[in-house]
Amino acid sequence: MGIVDDVNAALDDRKKYAVCQIAPSVRVSIGEEFGFAPGAIVTKKLIGALKNAGFRKVLDTSSAADIVTVEEGTELLGRLADREQLPLLTSCCSASVLFIENSYPNYLPHFCSVKSPQQSMGALIKTHYARRMRLQRKNIYCVSIMPCVVKKLEAKRPEMEFNGVPHTDAVLTTREAAQLLKLRGIDLKSARGQEFDQILGKGSGAGQLFGTTGGVTEALLRFVSWKLEGKGARTEFKEVRGEEGFREAKVAIAGKPIRIAIVDGLTNLRDLLTNREKFYKMGCEIHLIYFV
Repeated sequence: MGIVDDVNAALDDRKKYAVCQIAPSVRVSIGEEFGFAPGAIVTKKLIGALKNAGFRKVLDTSSAADIVTVEEGTELLGRLADREQLPLLTSCCSASVLFIENSYPNYLPHFCSVKSPQQSMGALIKTHYARRMRLQRKNIYCVSIMPCVVKKLEAKRPEMEFNGVPHTDAVLTTREAAQLLKLRGIDLKSARGQEFDQILGKGSGAGQLFGTTGGVTEALLRFVSWKLEGKGARTEFKEVRGEEGFREAKVAIAGKPIRIAIVDGLTNLRDLLTNREKFYKMGCEIHLIYFV
């Protein structure tokens, strides 16, 4: 049986309480699988279709992205204060994380210790939500719909579980999610639109930024600005936006300079880490490196 068949069987299992989380980019890309025009936003219809398929709750991964932003920002502020383990390396890309673990393990102490939004949401579902709903975590079947196939490997990492109960039970790509809906006889176009269920309240605009290049960095800087500047905090950091494979930016928050490098693609990441002279020079100047 494939992953689509596994999820299909779980939806028919009365002992399972099926919960689904959706990454921001999926709510656009899945529409083409059902004949929508490219770029059409089908969020509400997708939620309704997943509910019709048998999911008891459908959650927005952006809510967990907000939590990741707070934790990353807190960790960055702590490292800046202590002047230790800088630059902070952070990424939501499982492939980049695996690449550094396998090829550059000496940089592991620089990694941010926060889980990705997918795994943070899975952990919340199996703890906070399970207690709130008075459910045993072993009976919750948590499915995530993600744009990247490597998220499947992330969900199977040995540390992503509670005593043998995984944070995320199954990961579907956008195409696999469409296959599941079609297998269960559901057409996205005819589905009645519904709203996301809430686990911690609505996600912020910062959480939505995780779906764009450089968005994680901008969300993190919004939080740092809020912590250091309060009501006068900046909400836009256009300096970190762009599509270049490697770019640097400098921002001033509460009079303190924060220098950032944003790396897009494993080739550019390899170039940065193998060029020791460039990296160590940057290490004295760069406080945060985000790789997409």
